[in-house]
Amino acid sequence: MGGFTLIEVLITIFVVAFGILGTINLIAVVAKNTLESRDQIIAMELAQEGLELVRNIRDTNILKEKSDVFSEGFPNLSDHPCTIDKDSDRLENCNNNINKKKIYYHSNGFYTHNDTGTETKFKRKIVLKYYNDDGNETNNLHETVKVEVESRVYWQAADPSDCTIKNKCYAVKGTLIQY
Repeated sequence: MGGFTLIEVLITIFVVAFGILGTINLIAVVAKNTLESRDQIIAMELAQEGLELVRNIRDTNILKEKSDVFSEGFPNLSDHPCTIDKDSDRLENCNNNINKKKIYYHSNGFYTHNDTGTETKFKRKIVLKYYNDDGNETNNLHETVKVEVESRVYWQAADPSDCTIKNKCYAVKGTLIQY
């Protein structure tokens, strides 16, 4: 007779079960990594958008032929966190309670601080540092010739002091000058 022994059947079941568990584990790891990658990409885009929106305020002031391109739309405080959205012509909510300002996703595909959309895990803050001709930090917008901009997006409970992907934080820095 050509049947299988009990040991052969048990070994086959063990090998198949081990293969199925390995495949299920692999699928779970890939799904987790995919979600983490999606969050990182969204954070990078939101951080870059924050920097570009600040640049847009400066450029709009140039087009309006303002003598002080940092006088309109920029807060009077250096080194304070602010928010900005795609339809804003100024930085807003410049205070230390900004860590509670979440970003919302809207059906039109945009992310804003307007809470009529779907709440996300992301928070964005913009920090500006103003510098005068001598290279010293200043709060006087009329003597500002350079602005250092940091756009930081994080997606955890609190803003980490060390902004890295490992800490679920992404930052973009740029420098704007007065033309």
